Amino acid sequence: MKLHEFIVRRLILLVPVMVGVAVFTFAIAHIIPADPAAAQCGDKCGVIINTYYENGSSGESYTDEGELYTLSEGISSGVKQITLVDASAFSDQGGTGLIGEDSFRWSGKNGDRLTGISGIDEDAAEGTVVSYYVQISAYEANRERMGMNDPVPVQFVYYITHLLEGDWGESITYHRPVIDVVKDAAPITLEMSFLALAIAYPLGIILGIVSAVRQDKMFDHLSRFLAIAFVSLPIFWFAMVLQLFFATGPDNSGICDPIFGTDGGCFPIYGRHDPGFSFPEEGFGITLSTLIPFLDGTFLDLSIPYPDGGTGFHLVDSWFASDEQLAALPDEYGSRRLLFKDTILHLVLPCTALGVASAGGLLRYMRASLLEVLNEDYVRTARAKGLAEWRVIIVHACRNALVPIVTILGFSIGGAIGGAVLTETIFAFNGMGRVAVTSIQYLDFTVIMGVTLITSVIFLLSNLVVDIMYAVVDPRVRLE
Repeated sequence: MKLHEFIVRRLILLVPVMVGVAVFTFAIAHIIPADPAAAQCGDKCGVIINTYYENGSSGESYTDEGELYTLSEGISSGVKQITLVDASAFSDQGGTGLIGEDSFRWSGKNGDRLTGISGIDEDAAEGTVVSYYVQISAYEANRERMGMNDPVPVQFVYYITHLLEGDWGESITYHRPVIDVVKDAAPITLEMSFLALAIAYPLGIILGIVSAVRQDKMFDHLSRFLAIAFVSLPIFWFAMVLQLFFATGPDNSGICDPIFGTDGGCFPIYGRHDPGFSFPEEGFGITLSTLIPFLDGTFLDLSIPYPDGGTGFHLVDSWFASDEQLAALPDEYGSRRLLFKDTILHLVLPCTALGVASAGGLLRYMRASLLEVLNEDYVRTARAKGLAEWRVIIVHACRNALVPIVTILGFSIGGAIGGAVLTETIFAFNGMGRVAVTSIQYLDFTVIMGVTLITSVIFLLSNLVVDIMYAVVDPRVRLE
C-alpha cells in the first residue's frame, strides 16, 4: 500500500471513531447524577423570570393533533364550567386563563371540562381559542434553553446535527460559542505540550543511550534513580518547586538572584505573558510569499495570507506582529524578538514540569531497548569489522532501538495534554485542561464534549504520524 493511500484510509476511519467518541462522551455526561440546569441557576432556581399565556401554538403543541386549545361548545356570560376539545395541559389544581381576550379562573378539572369557573363576562362561540397562564422559573427556563426537556435520543440527534453543521452549541459557563472557546484554548495547550515533548524526548533519549552504554556504572545508577523520580513525582508538586526556586527572590528560597543577578527569579511565576500588556489578538495582516522555481527557469509566486487573528500559537505569532501592533506595546516588548522572548520565558517552567515528567519514562524505555539491541548479532558484526564504537551505537544500534520510542510518541502527546490540566491551573494558562476542569465544575456539557472531541482528534492524528514514522525509522515496517 502506498503512503498516500494509507493516510487517506486512516483519515476516513477517523469518522466512525469520532462518532463513537461523541456517543460515549454524550452517554457519560447524561449518566452522571447531576443537573446542569440547577448548577447554573444555583440558589435562584425558584425565581420566576418569565410569564405568558400558552395556547398550544408556540413550539411543539401540547395537543396530540398539534392544534390550539379551543372550546368544544359555545358558552354564555357567567358560566361555571367550560368544555375544551383537549384540556390535558390544564392543571387539575386550577389556574388563570384567557377565552379570547376575556380573563377567567378555574379551580378544578373533570376530564376535558374545567370547573369552578369565575370571571367570564362575555359570550364565546364554539372553537374560540382558550389559553392558560404560565409562570417559568429560572430552573425551568434553563432546562428549556438547554433542551433537557426533550428525550435523550432527540438531544443526541440534535447535538450531532449541529456538530456536523459547525454549531457546537453555546457555553453556559463562558457565554460564547463552544467552537470559539475551544479554538482559543487548544493552541495554548498544544504549544505547551509540543514544547514539553521537545524537552522530554532529547533528554530521555540521550540519558537512555548513555545509561545503556555505561550499564551498571555510576551514571547508569544515577540516571535510573532520576527516571524513577521523574515518573513518581506529582506534576503539580514539581511545578510548584520550580516556581519556588526559579521564579521567586532569595527571601522565598529562590536561587536565581544570587547566581545570575536577576530580580525576582529567572522566569515568570505564572501567566502566558507579562501582565503589563495584552498580546495582539488581531490585525496581523501579513502575507507570506515565496517563489517556486520550475525547470524552464520561470517562477511561481505563491502568496499565503497570514490569519488576521493569528494562529493562537504565540511563539509563531510573535514573529508576524505588524508594526502597528508593536507600536501599541510597551517599549520593553516593542519588537518581535522581545515579544518572542517574553513568550518563551513564560513557557519555560510549565514546559519543563511537563517535559521532565515524560522524560523519566522515555529514559527507561530507551535504555531497555538499546541494551537489547546491543546484544544482537549485527551489532557484534559491526564491532568485529572495526567500526568506531560511536558509529556502532548511533548508526547501527540506536535506529532499531528507537522503534519502541516511536510507538509511545502518540501516548506521550496524550499524556502531555492530560498533564496540562494541572500545569495550566498552577501557571494560570487558560488552555484546554483548565477549560475542561471549569466546564466539569459547572456541568457545561457542550464544552466538555467539544474539548473531548478535539483531544480525540489530536490523539488520533498523532497516532497516524507515529504509523508513518515507523516506515522512516525501520524500513522493515510496511504500511499494510
